[in-house]
Amino acid sequence: MLSNKIEQLRKEKGYTFAKLSELSGISTGRLSDLATGKRNNPTMDTLIKLADALDVTLDELVGRKKNGIFLNPDDYIKKNEINKSIVIGTFESKK
Repeated sequence: MLSNKIEQLRKEKGYTFAKLSELSGISTGRLSDLATGKRNNPTMDTLIKLADALDVTLDELVGRKKNGIFLNPDDYIKKNEINKSIVIGTFESKK
């Protein structure tokens, strides 16, 4: 659920709603509504702003994976250096 993911990422980064609002350009009220599930179906623009502010891909923000791997391998590698050789091998073998 998007609201849970927003809260998880916000807390992992140590951001307050005010800080996330500053970084994303989204009002604290709207962020609070998204994080608590009061507001559903944010626009693509809102999702992009949130993903950029939280330094994650859209796939990560919405929890979208394929075969257990985030769809953008470069971002997955950046966040999971320990799995780098496995991920690179997996994607290179499909070329």
